[in-house]
This record gives sequence, C-alpha cells and structure tokens, in this order.
Amino acid sequence: MTKKFDKTIVEEFKESSKSRVALNISKEMVREVELSILDNNPYQPRLEIDESEVLELAESIKSQGLAQPIIVAENPDNTNRYIIVAGHRRYTAYKKLGFSSIPAIIREYSKKELSTIVIVENLQRKDLHPLELALSYNSLIENGIFTTHEEIALSLGKSISHISKILSLLKLPNEIISEAKKREYKKINVLSKLSNMKIEDNLKTKLFFEIFDLSEIEALNYIKQYENKQIDCFKCSKKNGIFNIRIDINNLENRETVIKELEQILNELRNS
Repeated sequence: MTKKFDKTIVEEFKESSKSRVALNISKEMVREVELSILDNNPYQPRLEIDESEVLELAESIKSQGLAQPIIVAENPDNTNRYIIVAGHRRYTAYKKLGFSSIPAIIREYSKKELSTIVIVENLQRKDLHPLELALSYNSLIENGIFTTHEEIALSLGKSISHISKILSLLKLPNEIISEAKKREYKKINVLSKLSNMKIEDNLKTKLFFEIFDLSEIEALNYIKQYENKQIDCFKCSKKNGIFNIRIDINNLENRETVIKELEQILNELRNS
C-alpha cells in the first residue's frame, strides 16, 4: 500500500530548519569529538572523494586552522557513535593530518531527517552528478525510509518516471559509471537508455565511448540506429509451433546476445 504525504520531505525539512532558527538552536556549543567514533552518513553514498581537494583542504587547515566545525548527529543505531551530517571532507582532512578529534556541533536528527538533509543538499548542488543522485535515491530504499519508487516520488515532489530513470543508472556497467563520473558526463537520457539496452556490458561500454563526444540528440539517434542494426542481424518468430530464424552473420556484432537467444530456443525445444 502506497503511503500518502501531505507535504514533501523537502518542505518538512525547510519548516524544521526555520523552527531551529526561531529557537536559536543555531548557536549550538562546539565540542571536540573523537574521530574514531564518527561514521559516514548512510544516506549520503558517494562515488568517490576528490583526493586533491582533500589534500588542499588539509594544507589550509594546517596553516589557518579549521574555518567551520563539522555537524554531527547521534547515531540512531548506536548511541555511542555519531554520524557526520556535514563536513566529510573536513573529517577526512583531519584524519590525514593525524588529529585524534575534531571540533563539531552535535544535533539531534531522526533517520528521516538524516536522509532529508542529504536530498535537500543534493537538489541544491548545481554540480551534482546524476549518478550521485541515483545513489541517494537508492539509499532511501536500502535504509527502509521508503519502499517504492512511487513513495520517493511523492515525498520529493518528483515524477515516478524521473525517479525510475535516475535509479536505472545504477544498472550501468561499472566502467561506464566510473568514466561518466570522472569525465563529468551528465546526459541522463543517454545514460538511462544505455542502462536499459539488452546487450552485453562490454558492448554497452564500447557504445558509451563511441557516443561520448556527441550531443544528446546525436547520441540517442546513434543508439537507436545501433538497436535497429541488432534487430536486423537476428530475427526470430514462432507461429503454430514453428520457429522462423534469420541470422545475418556478416552483420553480427552482438554475438553473445544472439547465442543466448539461440540457447533459449534450444531449451524450449528440449522441454517441449
């Protein structure tokens, strides 16, 4: 059964933030928190952390000190530990510098609020990679905040098709995910189309590099032509128990897929 939401979690978080300011909770006490009892926010999965940025930040902290304390929350699953809400790079830089503790502001957040903070921050980031957004959406399901794409869509005020399209990116081969992030490739429609193609991962990866420098429209047209080519090289129909198979061996790039199709036909014949 789908849950109903009177407000999106983004709206709820904004109202909650206003309440904190009104109650002057923004003037929290800064405390030293041991690095050894800090955990990453489970609702903020990251593809990678830029090592050069961390090293640059570490040098800045070493010469000028920490500009802002990090923000942490008590871990709902372990009250002896804290979750990093904001300041993961500062935390990493402190570890590299050999510190044992870091200045932090401790706040109280529920699991839902911890996930909301991540979503709000991500939606406001102009440089956000769609794969990072996909990881954030997926973490909402993995951590039990929501159970369906529809619930995520309703809670964020997004369409179900948008949520499904973003989440489909996680089905991409690892090499495409890595290269798309490294090269800042953010064409969501192209990546989603690639992820849903019924071809081998190595062919998806090859195709990704072929269309990398194309515009979105050109890339989508290229993929469409590729799919039509695959359909033309292998056709199979069944009527009245009779298979009609046509294979163009001179135009057969996706051999593994064709082999699988033929194996399915053989299995059907064996079991009939």
